[in-house]
Amino acid sequence: MKLKQFVFLLLLIFSFQESCLAMGEKDYRPQDTFAGKFEAKCYNDNLCMADQGVCFSKATVLWDKELNKYYNLLMGILPKQQRLDLQSAEIKWIKFRDAEIKSNQSIEKAFRAGSGFGVLTLDLTKQRALQLKDWYDWLKTVQ
Repeated sequence: MKLKQFVFLLLLIFSFQESCLAMGEKDYRPQDTFAGKFEAKCYNDNLCMADQGVCFSKATVLWDKELNKYYNLLMGILPKQQRLDLQSAEIKWIKFRDAEIKSNQSIEKAFRAGSGFGVLTLDLTKQRALQLKDWYDWLKTVQ
C-alpha cells in the first residue's frame, strides 16, 4: 500500500471514530450520574467494612432506580412484541442476578472468604442499568 493511501485510510478511520463520538457517546459517563457519584464514595479508604457494606447497599438502590427508569422509558417506546420480549428478558435477568448472588454467597461461605456480596449486587445492577440506557439512547437515534 502506498503511503498516500495509508494516510488517507488512517484519516478516514479517525474521522469516522470522531463522528461516532460526536453523537453523544463520549458525553455520558456513569460516574457522573448521581448513582455513580454516590458509588464512588463507597470506595473511600476512611470507611470501615460495615460502613462500606451500607454504602454499597444504598448505591445499589440508586442504580436500581436508574435501571427502572430506563426499563420504563423503553417500555414506553417499544412496540408490543418487543415490550413483551423485554419484560421476559427482565424476569430472566432478575433470576440470573439472584442465582449469581446465591452462588457467590455459597462460595464465600464454603471458603470463609470476605463478603463481596454488596459489590456483586451493585455491579450486576449497574451493568443492567447501563445496558438498558444504551438501548434506550440507541433507539432514540433510530426513530
